[in-house]
Amino acid sequence: SARTGIEAMDALIVRADIPWLRTLVGVLTAALLFGVVCIMAAGIGALGSQMLGLPVWLGSAIVCVLIAAAAYFGIGGMVTVFTVGIRLHHTGLTAAAFAGGSTNPMLGSWVTSAVNYAAYNFFATVGILAPMTQHLKSRSTAGWGTLLGCVLLLAVALCFLMVRGPRGCSISASLTLLGFVVWIVAAGIVYAVLLFFGMFGTSVSSLVAVLTYTGPKSA
Repeated sequence: SARTGIEAMDALIVRADIPWLRTLVGVLTAALLFGVVCIMAAGIGALGSQMLGLPVWLGSAIVCVLIAAAAYFGIGGMVTVFTVGIRLHHTGLTAAAFAGGSTNPMLGSWVTSAVNYAAYNFFATVGILAPMTQHLKSRSTAGWGTLLGCVLLLAVALCFLMVRGPRGCSISASLTLLGFVVWIVAAGIVYAVLLFFGMFGTSVSSLVAVLTYTGPKSA
């Protein structure tokens, strides 16, 4: 995006000037991102239920209001959310670790799970980061950010595999890793806070991307 000057996610993915294809890709990507907002809101509701005993619907409803309020301020609000989360702990932000049941046909094997997850990350990343190009001071920032993100994601994946191992804890909890680390009270609280900001930041950035795509375009 920095190299081409293209910030619209549909035009960035479909480089050829094919209006109907760009529209199709843009609408599907926006739908995907809005779906992520709903999933993250449900995840935070589950987090509130596990940690505070709140009804899941109440926690989700409250966070939906907070997500909408943060997204109202656009990219500035999104950056603020991530900044606050990062300042709380220098290890970064984590993503929700949902246990995929065998009833989901898209998560039936590691192959379909890997393709599904890679596709989600690709389209979500383009939609979320492309509008931020105008604020990028150096193209190396994107490279270092990608590297750090990969390292953190690998760390989360390794922890999840360890938890699911022969000696790991039960995976019946909605948020499996959280159910594991709450055995250590201090670690459980820290992880819960990081998990909240991870899901909250993901939902806000996804909603901002949707609003940016569907909002008025500059001439």
